[in-house]
Amino acid sequence: MRDQGAELIDDLTIIFGSDRNNTTGLYIATRPSPTSPFGTPAPLTAINATGAATGPALTPDGLTLYYALTTAQDTGDIYVTHRNSKADPFAPGTSVTGLNSTTSDLDPFISTDGSTLYFDSARATGTALHLYVAVRQANGSFAAPQALTAFNTNTVDGHPVLSRDGLTLYWSSTRTDGGAQGLTDIWMASRSSTAGDFGAPVRVPQLSSASGESMSWISSDNCMVLLQSDRPGGAGAQDIYQAFRPL
Repeated sequence: MRDQGAELIDDLTIIFGSDRNNTTGLYIATRPSPTSPFGTPAPLTAINATGAATGPALTPDGLTLYYALTTAQDTGDIYVTHRNSKADPFAPGTSVTGLNSTTSDLDPFISTDGSTLYFDSARATGTALHLYVAVRQANGSFAAPQALTAFNTNTVDGHPVLSRDGLTLYWSSTRTDGGAQGLTDIWMASRSSTAGDFGAPVRVPQLSSASGESMSWISSDNCMVLLQSDRPGGAGAQDIYQAFRPL
């Protein structure tokens, strides 16, 4: 069983992707307090009925959900769905205009202000995933995605996560430079302002292991992350982990 792509809302609700029950889809679980265990996950039935949904990404208010959907006709497109309150269920989403290609487009991550969407796509090679970014235009639609050439390698680069302040970008890569530890490691790049360019990529050794890791979420204070890993000791083939650092 593989669990991945977890997103937290107010530390009380988690949405993640899983292939449990022999079906790939999105699940939701809640807890009464941040220190309590989560209850039994429930499938997002309306979304899961439309195809294999993965890679959920929520806006900070918990009202807009981006995700990737694979169907018999497509190997992965990015979809979005909205709800009026956190008490409402998410309805099936619609394809995000201008983002998707004829190849796999996966693992969306939306910036805090909703102006920028990061994702990975195989559009350049047809097989290997690389990082892309799209900026929202004045009319609300996204401009044509641009490859993050400063970070993409001749291997696989994906699962982008942007910090809430927009100053640090995390992603996973199978690149072998920079003291790579495992099959897939977590990398990061920082910048001094959202108007500037990101600096050189640096591997994050505290989050990487001899196995494979990728990030899915980071808290507003940058002190807690959710990641998925296939490291030994988990419950399945891939599991969701959390990591903390001091304030």
